[in-house]
Order: sequence, then C-alpha cells, then structure tokens
Amino acid sequence: MTWDEVRKQFPGQWVVVEARSARSLGDRRIVGDLAVLEAFQDPAEAQRRQLSLHRAEPLREILLTYAGWETLDIEETLWAGIRKAG
Repeated sequence: MTWDEVRKQFPGQWVVVEARSARSLGDRRIVGDLAVLEAFQDPAEAQRRQLSLHRAEPLREILLTYAGWETLDIEETLWAGIRKAG
C-alpha cells in the first residue's frame, strides 16, 4: 500500500504500519510499500501498540504515523548502544 492509499483509507487517524520495502537516503527513510497493522483515534494508544509490536519483533520496521500528514517524512536516527563493561 502506498502512503496516498493509507491517507485515503484512514483519514485523520494514527496508524501503526510496517514498512515492507524501504531504503535510506541521507538521513531520511524512504518507504515504498506499507502494511497498515492497526489504526487509532487516540495517539497514546497507538504509541503503546507500536512499542508493544516493536518489542515483540525488533527486526520488523514498525512505525507510528498520522495519516493526516500529506507526506511520510521519516528521519533516520542511528542509536549507539551503551554496554556494561566487564
């Protein structure tokens, strides 16, 4: 599903989506194909669900976004893990 299709099907809703095809371009993530996993009116509930799905399967690219936004603009942030010595 494209971002335009998501916007038409879920207007004004918070959506938890999986990026099925994506690539990095500079500091942005360009998503080609999305799968909507769930839609919510309440952003806090949507955030809890996204976090739950991410914790269960951290290798899947699960995103939370608002379908009212005209474009899907995802800034890519690389996290450096902190590890305990010893």
